[in-house]
Amino acid sequence: MPYTSNNEYLESILRKSNLRDKSNQSNHIKSAIITYFHKRELITLNSPLDNIEDLNKLIDFPFEHLNYSFKMEFINLKDSIYMNSHTKKIKGIKMNGVIIANIIETIVNSINNDSDININKMYLVIYKLKGLIS
Repeated sequence: MPYTSNNEYLESILRKSNLRDKSNQSNHIKSAIITYFHKRELITLNSPLDNIEDLNKLIDFPFEHLNYSFKMEFINLKDSIYMNSHTKKIKGIKMNGVIIANIIETIVNSINNDSDININKMYLVIYKLKGLIS
């Protein structure tokens, strides 16, 4: 079935059950996306490099050496995110990329160590990064 837009394709994929996934994990993820991200948009970007083999070394390429169309799309996406995002706060403390990255790292480490996710530990990370505690 041809789709008329990226968003139409996204909605179709999110609502389609994955019958091959015996653990039902992909259906659970799709359901969470539908539940928690009411306003969603699928954005596609052109390839940043012409040579597909170079994609696994993308980090070695300065932004200036990437394809022009990719750079323009990337800049537009970044600008759109900044324009449409609102500052997030947890317990009155403004979140930034460093804090969110540290929270994610704390969660991933808990999952990888097969331990419970410790919310208090996440607050300690926030307070330390904001200089509220040492």
